[in-house]
Amino acid sequence: PAPTPTSTPKITPEPYVQKPIVVEAGELASGGITPNSEKYSWTGAETSEYREAFGDPLEERFTSNFINMQSANKRIDWNVYIPASGCYKLLVLGNEYSDRYYTADMDGVENAAPREIKPAKMALRSDDPGNSEHTALTVTEYYFENEIQPGNHTVGITAHSDGKSRNICAAALVRYGGTEPPIVATPEPTETPEPSGMPNPTDTPKPTETPEPSGMPNPTDTPEPSGTPEPTDTPRPDEGYKIVSAESESDGTNVTVVGGSEKASLIAAKYDAAGVLIDFKILDISGAGTYKYDGFAVSGDESARFFIWKTLGTISPLSEPYEIKN
Repeated sequence: PAPTPTSTPKITPEPYVQKPIVVEAGELASGGITPNSEKYSWTGAETSEYREAFGDPLEERFTSNFINMQSANKRIDWNVYIPASGCYKLLVLGNEYSDRYYTADMDGVENAAPREIKPAKMALRSDDPGNSEHTALTVTEYYFENEIQPGNHTVGITAHSDGKSRNICAAALVRYGGTEPPIVATPEPTETPEPSGMPNPTDTPKPTETPEPSGMPNPTDTPEPSGTPEPTDTPRPDEGYKIVSAESESDGTNVTVVGGSEKASLIAAKYDAAGVLIDFKILDISGAGTYKYDGFAVSGDESARFFIWKTLGTISPLSEPYEIKN
């Protein structure tokens, strides 16, 4: 009998997606925990990153406990496994207002100050219609600019030295850039042809065909048309994005985008004269238009680059970068 065909794995690459790594207050610290039964809702000022990390709507498990951080220089350590190399930022969900913030470090080496020392209110308590800053929740970002390798790491969060820092209820690590991780491979079965030269005993031999005389065309043959172009792949709708201008003003930078229609991330990175990253902002876009980065001004010897990516997790470029320099 003829051998049975077998399947061999075919490797199909899939884009790597790194989801936020999130920790609740009860897992972040063993002491100084205060239970909280109040319900919170996003204000609309939150970003898509915040919703992905802490839920949409905001999940109660991330607000059910608070870590009291009102002691000067109080420190908590988060022992976390990072699965993929890259640059990460820390998101801290809690009460931070009027310059009452923390500092953060990665493995006790790379220190990061908050990007905004007076962050906006991101979530409000249902029993506080006055939207008091004492009860509202904020999300503060701390960027670690050195690329982090996969493995176990320790993220440290330290209260302000004046003892006026407030409460933390959750934290998250979000990958925002760096070397692309290895591709994830998914095996797909493919048919293996039967070995040649092995006759099937149930097959009836076919008669040998008499060859046509040379130089005589076969009347059954229909010549294939020449010069017909091969069909091309249909362009993806997101391949139309293009950044056409970026103008920096005293209160921010306006970036004009044409083409494209799907949701994407418009990313701004600012560098000093030595090429060191000093600021990083993200806007959610869904088509052509002029988008403004409030508080993102380029001055002096600074420069800035703008990118459109599908998401921060996949880091799939949808446009060529656009750069401005003074």
